[in-house]
Amino acid sequence: GSASCKSCGVSTNANPDHRGCDLKDCSVTFMLAENGTVQYNMSPLQRFNESMIEARKDGNGYYRYYLNPCSTVHDNSSCSVSGKPIPAMACRQVCWSGYFCYTTSLGDTIGFQKAQNALDGLTLQFTYGDICYDGAPMTTTVHMMCDQYAGVGQPQRYGNNTFIEVADCQYVLEWRSTYACPICTEKYFSAVYGKCRDNGKREKRFVKTQPCWSGYTPNNTTVNCYRGCIKNDFQVVYSDCFENGTRVKSYVARSPCQDGYVPDRPKLEKCSSSTSTGSSGSGKKVAILVGIGVTVIALLIVVVLFFCYRNRRLRYQYYTALGSARPMEKLGIVDDTEDEADNFRLSPGSDTDGDNPFSSDI
Repeated sequence: GSASCKSCGVSTNANPDHRGCDLKDCSVTFMLAENGTVQYNMSPLQRFNESMIEARKDGNGYYRYYLNPCSTVHDNSSCSVSGKPIPAMACRQVCWSGYFCYTTSLGDTIGFQKAQNALDGLTLQFTYGDICYDGAPMTTTVHMMCDQYAGVGQPQRYGNNTFIEVADCQYVLEWRSTYACPICTEKYFSAVYGKCRDNGKREKRFVKTQPCWSGYTPNNTTVNCYRGCIKNDFQVVYSDCFENGTRVKSYVARSPCQDGYVPDRPKLEKCSSSTSTGSSGSGKKVAILVGIGVTVIALLIVVVLFFCYRNRRLRYQYYTALGSARPMEKLGIVDDTEDEADNFRLSPGSDTDGDNPFSSDI
């Protein structure tokens, strides 16, 4: 509708009447590489009919910088000309002796750009500021950094820069703020469980795994010590087949759980051929084990008998060796002499006086 149109900032669109840009209450949504989204809402940083947010002074010390994201409506206590506030979202003011001030617009249009890590913050780009001496409009870049404990925070020079003005008519700041964090969603929380109490309950509470603000708020609660059962928590077991060809089918839990899925009650069913085969197979296994046991016992008996036989043989060889230590001829002579002596002494009717050749008259 105006004589000269300006482009809206990045990630924003023109209003239906094309008299301004739709900033969606200072919020923006970015697509993530893993096909998700992240949403930012910086509406708490807007100032309507209030003083703009002042940045910390840089190394120069003479200039004052003010920001008012998403709104050009503010009072005349910050950036104004002749007592009237200028329609700007970023501005610079320099005063002499506290009475005369010179104000410059550093941008009246805002754009949102995704940071390198989309969950750590975003970048604000203010464009269409006052015309610089080289004919180009002044621009301001603000790196919004997520700090969930900073509250509103305060803008300041970026990184190790000495001045906010990094080049002619180009200004760069950083701003650590809670409102530079994403809007909370369920995926930014993780459940933490307390110890089980005597009543079988425990506390379930949620902790942030990603700094965020507003949005989704989980509710801490008390839960059972075990999770709800599902079908896969149970396995089927069968009894042995009865004489009538049936068996019992029942379910047992594989892992502890409570409530949830309830398996069928035990019931009778016909034994399948595979079951019969399995039963006979089990019988064969038992018979094999019994056979192995008998074989082992028999082998032990054989070993014992072998050692008994060996011991007797060793004894026999020992006594044989003792006998061989005396010559056979001497053994024979000794034996004959001993036999004759026995016969001489013990033969009946012998005349010990007349017939004894060894007797002598005294």
